[in-house]
Amino acid sequence: MTRILHRPSFGQRAVDVPTPPSWEPAALAAYEQGYHEGTHSRLENSRRELGNMETKLIDAVDRCLAAVNAATETMCGRLLDVAELFVTTALRHAPEAGTAGMLVRVGEVLRAFEPGAMELSVAFDLVDDVAAIMASRGDCGGRVVVSGASDLVPGEFRLHSEWADADGTFDRYLEAARTAFELATASAP
Repeated sequence: MTRILHRPSFGQRAVDVPTPPSWEPAALAAYEQGYHEGTHSRLENSRRELGNMETKLIDAVDRCLAAVNAATETMCGRLLDVAELFVTTALRHAPEAGTAGMLVRVGEVLRAFEPGAMELSVAFDLVDDVAAIMASRGDCGGRVVVSGASDLVPGEFRLHSEWADADGTFDRYLEAARTAFELATASAP
């Protein structure tokens, strides 16, 4: 069989290309069988490798999801701890508008103070009510002087004695909550 090869620099020239050798039927059958077996074997190996990769991928995804779930549970637990910390340090001391709630907190502070003269500062609107209540209490008698302070709102108080001071303002409770939060988050893993 004659073919013409085109070469840019040499022009056209006829080249004789030999015909491929003919296969004997037995050799051709053996070749085709080997080709199909090899192709089948490679496909099986590829399928097996894909199955192994799929198993490894599923295991890796399961581990990732488990890690995400564990991290979510830890984060939710920490969030609840922080919320509880905030409630126990700040909101339980949130100033109440009424005199009764403030007096409960003043009573807690008075129990910690040494006996002696004290000055209790409250909002101007509450001075008369608080003075009457403190005068009627037997344990406080004449040792507590009630005065008004313009920087206090109803529900807040300041207690001053010769030896100690107590600040029952909402700002102080929030600062205590922030400090407790910083301590809790600094020690967290």
